[in-house]
Amino acid sequence: KRQVQLQIWLWLGYPGACTAGLAVLGHAAAMVRSSGGSESESLNAVIVIGFTTALGGVLAGWLNDRYGYKRLLILLPGLTAGVLILIVSVGSKLVIPGLAIAGSLYGATITVVPAAISLLFGIGGSAVIYGRVMTAWGVAALCGPMIGGFGYDLTGGYTTTLLLAAAVALSAVVSGHRTGAWQSA
Repeated sequence: KRQVQLQIWLWLGYPGACTAGLAVLGHAAAMVRSSGGSESESLNAVIVIGFTTALGGVLAGWLNDRYGYKRLLILLPGLTAGVLILIVSVGSKLVIPGLAIAGSLYGATITVVPAAISLLFGIGGSAVIYGRVMTAWGVAALCGPMIGGFGYDLTGGYTTTLLLAAAVALSAVVSGHRTGAWQSA
């Protein structure tokens, strides 16, 4: 029963953490332009965000080896939500660095979750369980960019998108907590 509950909470948490990152990645160039950035700045932002996404994955591998996945399952989506709210609060000055940080946190998330699954379920069961949990990434891949478009269509800006993405990221904090990560961190 505990294994089934863990799978459910991981499945619910993974799209929460990834949806925010994918909303940002899918609309990064438009977010930069919407905040007053030039076409060139928006292109450069996409390149920087792509780089920081990869860098976040590498760094998360190191952090996971050092400290374990338990804290990261809560910390990564929590930081994502915080960065997105900070972008809204500070405005255009923080758009590119904030999106770069959000990208790195997304990269970290997609590194930590498979590692967590292999540690929680062992080598024998982790492939099947990761396959199940990975379907949640598919949900995030559909929902993230749609949240971005919905927020923009609704208001003509990206404040609503960033706040919706932050709320979804916070749902992953709850799921991380439900996996028992908080108690055993």
